[in-house]
Parts: sequence; structure tokens; C-alpha cells
Amino acid sequence: MGKKITILTSSSETPDISSGDVGVLVECASDSKFAIKYGDFIHIHSLIGNLENTRRLACDLATKIVSGEPFLRGVPQLNVFHEVLSAKFHGILHVIQLHDFLLAEGYSECEFHSASWWGDSLRNLIHIIGSTIMIITPNSLHQTKLSKCFNRISSGKFSWDILYSELKRVIDYIDPFHRRSIFLKKFKKIKIEKKKPWFYSTAVSFSNIGLLYESFFPEPFIFLAENSLTGGKPLKEKKRNYVNLYDYAAPEFIPNHNELRRSIDIIHQHISSIALDSHESVARSMFLSSSWLAIFYLRLLPNGLFASSIFENWINFTEPSAVMVGNQVFEGYCLYKARDKKIPTILFQHGVLADYYPYSDHPVDSYVVRGHFFYERLSAVSQKRAVILNPPAHDVDNSKDVSVQYIIFVTTPFEARALTLDVDLESILRTLILTISSTRMELVIRVHPLERIIDYKLKVEALLKECGAKVIISYSQGGGLNELIANAVAVVLFGSTVFLDCIKYQVPVISVDWYDFACNPKIKQHEIFHVAENLADFSRLISVACGGQLKSNFDSAKMFLAETSEEDFTSTIQKIM
Repeated sequence: MGKKITILTSSSETPDISSGDVGVLVECASDSKFAIKYGDFIHIHSLIGNLENTRRLACDLATKIVSGEPFLRGVPQLNVFHEVLSAKFHGILHVIQLHDFLLAEGYSECEFHSASWWGDSLRNLIHIIGSTIMIITPNSLHQTKLSKCFNRISSGKFSWDILYSELKRVIDYIDPFHRRSIFLKKFKKIKIEKKKPWFYSTAVSFSNIGLLYESFFPEPFIFLAENSLTGGKPLKEKKRNYVNLYDYAAPEFIPNHNELRRSIDIIHQHISSIALDSHESVARSMFLSSSWLAIFYLRLLPNGLFASSIFENWINFTEPSAVMVGNQVFEGYCLYKARDKKIPTILFQHGVLADYYPYSDHPVDSYVVRGHFFYERLSAVSQKRAVILNPPAHDVDNSKDVSVQYIIFVTTPFEARALTLDVDLESILRTLILTISSTRMELVIRVHPLERIIDYKLKVEALLKECGAKVIISYSQGGGLNELIANAVAVVLFGSTVFLDCIKYQVPVISVDWYDFACNPKIKQHEIFHVAENLADFSRLISVACGGQLKSNFDSAKMFLAETSEEDFTSTIQKIM
């Protein structure tokens, strides 16, 4: 009888396993509940290989796939999603590595205890290559769009803002080409300003970074927003006018069935014709059968063709002096059209340049990053077009309100990460709660906008009951982040951009070594993070923070947030504009 392995992919499961080996595809500490339960289990890196090396290989493969891609309506439609492709190949390559591990170790049977992307993908790989390994996995239960919609509405306590947001989401799904906007613009008087700098935004954080940099430019930006609830939201809050992207749409921009069919055939033929080695060819076969590519053909490609024509029309009307963005994915249509017209393009850093930036490049003339640390995160070819400019801060007060004592736990939407790996969040929260319970420290749980406060309340209440601990806990979401961080004793986070605010206000940061954050190895060199090696070390760091003794080396802060003078800022901007 052959060898069997049972693989766990959920942090919530520790089942009794009577036979065979146990593999854990969960990011967990060496002293986690999995170690206690199973002892010498097989860890992530043994199962699927080195995450960073595979990240590089995935990005290289994505670059090969889009290399020489035909332009459709003046844009390489698949290449716009280069970062997404890198993430998809990252997962696919790890699945192949998992199969290679099973084969090398002589396993004839692999059982997944619960339904997961890993089980489904490995079964698909087995079918493609004709492997003899038996895969046992429960059928995946996919949450319907309706149930997701209801969850978002209920988490928002049926507020008008949430109901309106969901209604708009439904309308956008039904009318992806914004025919209602095209109709209504007949009754709008559109003021066209030519030869001005424009900032195009598709998200709240991107608009905020545009607003942050704007005051240091020779003249104000004209903001172009795709959605009033995303890129338009912070602009409305600051009473800033902005232009709706679909003011430049027209009925003839909507692709017809024949064009879509031809476009799909062209892209599919291109992907299939790229010369790859045998290993890469298997990855390509998995990609060609992936649900993401099906969605690309069904929704993203027609929307992309439509957007390509809108941006060409917008540029013809407004003749921008420069085009600036805070991201490079859905903004890609705009960037390619601007590049074709030789209009200067600038990409502002909005996050931490974590995953794929070191191995890729984007269609922009200039990158603007906030410190030398992030400059080094860019690929060699991108660095040649990059400048370091951090907006001078005039409002930073590092004094603290000593009457308030709290530690912030910043949540992360793990399911939104590039790689589908669960995290043993329960053990981290339990350790945090137990450690704080012996002090008078308050715990503030800062919930990410893509997550729900109610979900964390339920988790925490269950842990408090289980541990018998008493801790003052509050929850935060939305505005007020700067003040919250400025007065914190310490902040616990995993790969969040909030760490830049922690540096700004000189607040110690605690993270964990077992979470895949691509910047961690380099950050550790600067000693600006306290990275726990295991749960015991995590508890120790929390205890030190509660005692007010946790110190960080903020001497290297300027590596992350450069000290740019207004004079240097102005002169550099003039050069790249």
C-alpha cells in the first residue's frame, strides 16, 4: 500500500488523523496549535517551495506570456493585468511544486481535509499531466454574489451608504458599459480644460496619494475618477471637483460580438504560441483552463476595449500636459494611450511595493517613491526612471497623550492576497489577548475597509470566553487613523501600508516572521520592525510594549520616508514633467 498524506489548508481545522503524514498549508508559528497537535508535520516550504523564488519565476513567466502581445484598440489588453497574471502564475507554480514534492516523496494518495483552491488546482493539474497520484478533496462551496451582497449590507447595519453602494455595484454589473452615463451626458455641460495635469484614480487610497502630492506641483491636478464611491469618495469629502470618466464615453465604443470573438481568438492564439519549456508549458495549460482567464474573456476584455476608446477620446479632447496615477492595473489603458501620444506619465507610490515590483516594469515615464528602501524594491529597469520624493510633513506631532494606553491590531484581508494561503490568525489573537489581559492596556482592533467589524467581534468574543480573559477592546474603521496611531503604545500588523504612518509618528511596530510579506527580510535589516520568531516571542514583544519599553530604531526612518525639502521637490517635479 502506498504512502498517504493529509493536507490541511484552513487555520480553523485540527482534525484527528489516524494514518499517514500531515502537511499544513497554513502560515503558522513553529509553536502553533498545529505543532502541538501533530508534532513533526510537513511545513509550507517543504510542500510548495520557497515563496520568494517562486514569486520571481511567476513574474518572469507572466512577462514571457505577454511579450509581443498584439495591441487591440491600441492597448495590449492582457498585459494591463501583468501584476494579476504574476499572482495567478505564482499560485500555479506552487501547485506544480506541491505535485513534484508528492511524487518525489513517494505519496500515492493526497487527501485535503477541507475544500480549497489548492485541492481543486492540484486535481486539475493531475488531469492535465495524467499523474497517477490520487487526489481526494471535498467539493468547493462557492459563495454566491447574492450572499456576498447580503453579508456586506448586514455588516453595514443596513445603512443608506452601504445600500447605495450595493445598488451601484448591481447596476454596474448589469450595465458595464455605462449606457446610462452616456445617455445622461446629453444633458450635462462638460467644461473641457486643455493642457492641464490630470490625475486618474480608481480607488480611495489612490486619490488620497494624489491629493498628498498635488500641493507640491506647479498647478492643481484635475482629477478623473472612474467611480464616485471609490476614486471620487475622498475628493467629495474634501469638496474637490472631479470629472467622471464616462463623460468621455460614446455608444460606438462598446465592442460588438464579432470584435470580442476576434479579440479572444487573437489573445488565445498569442498565449498558446509562446515558446516555453516543459515546466512552463504545464503552467500555461493550467492558466488556459483557469477561472480567471474565463472572467477576463467574459468581463475584463470587453470592458478593457471600451475603456481603451474612452481614454483615447479623453486625451483627444483634453490634451493633458501630464497624466498621473496611483496604481498601474486598471489605469493601464490610460497609461498606454498617454504613452502613444507622448504625454508624460507618473506613477506615485501608494503602497509598499511588496510582491512583484522587483521583477517587473510598467508603462510609465517616471516612478515617484517615498524613500530609498522603496527605490530598491523596484526592478533595475524601473529604477532608471524613478525619483525619491516624499511630501514634506508640517503637521507631525510626536508627543503622546499619556492618559490613553492602547495597542492597535491592524487587520489584513488575507483572502485578498496574491497567494491563497490561510493564516493562523486565531493563535495570534489568542496570544495577544492573553498577554494584554495581565496589564491595564486597551486593545484597539483596526479593521480593514474590505473586512467587517462584526466578524472580528465574533472571533474575539469566542476567544475571550475560551481564555477566561478580561480585556478592554474597541473597534475602529474608516477615518481617524492618524490620531489613533499617533497615541498608540505599539501597532501589530502584517504587511499593511499603515507601517508608513507608524514610522511617521515613531510608533513601534510588531509583526510575525511566519507571514509572507515580501518586504520583511529587508525591513528586518533596518531594525525598524520587531519581527516575532514564534508565538512565545510575540508574547514577549507585546509584554515589553505594554511596559512602555519597546523601542524601535527610527534612525533609519528616512530610508522609508525621505526628508525631501520643498525646493528639491519642486525642482525634481519640473524635470520629470
